[in-house]
Amino acid sequence: MFQFKHFALHHEQSSLKIGTDSVLLASVVPVAGIHNVLDIGCGCGVIGFCIANRLQQHGIDNYSVTGIDIDRASIAECHRNATLFPKTENAVLLFEEISLQNFTKLHQSEYQLIVCNPPYFGNSLKPEDKKRLQSRHRDDTLPFETLAECTSNLLADDGLFYLILPYSEAIAFEEIASGRLHLCEKMEIRPVPDKPVNRCILGFGRQSAGNLKRTTLTIRDNRREYTPEYRELTHDFYLDF
Repeated sequence: MFQFKHFALHHEQSSLKIGTDSVLLASVVPVAGIHNVLDIGCGCGVIGFCIANRLQQHGIDNYSVTGIDIDRASIAECHRNATLFPKTENAVLLFEEISLQNFTKLHQSEYQLIVCNPPYFGNSLKPEDKKRLQSRHRDDTLPFETLAECTSNLLADDGLFYLILPYSEAIAFEEIASGRLHLCEKMEIRPVPDKPVNRCILGFGRQSAGNLKRTTLTIRDNRREYTPEYRELTHDFYLDF
């Protein structure tokens, strides 16, 4: 079990374990005025639960968070975590074992915020473990073209879609999504100051937001200690922050 500041989550059985990427994405997405959220490829539900916690910290108690995943064990773990999560009385937490493609057939233009820590490494060697293959390869399970198309159909007119990807994959997704979604925010992330950018958080809308918001973040300093910026961004979640 992974212990956050205000809640704890099981992640032993899910296809993707709790890590920096998911928590960072949940920390960056805007939550002001958000009442319904969709987490694509939710794993144990970490991004959705972290966003739910942020919504509650912002005084939003009548929200719904939906998580979908094709991995049955992950969804079972989501349901288990939902029974432990300290949600408000009017909050709704829903988790479903379903593909994004099939989910999109049932829902259109509904979500104010969609988040995803998607499969990637489309051209790399695949791991032998089937769950790791599903969570980290995009060529068959969830192509970027499908992710962009389905997300554009699921977003409300003023909705936002945020995802985190390795740098090269982010560039590829930007190009693929450009015909369907408008890039409104881009955060480039370095692990340490002397290393190149290795992650990007991208924010899209169905409508153009005008100027692109560009930011950078370095996770650790030259002494390999967490930077003040990273601590401030994630302080709602980690016990040591």
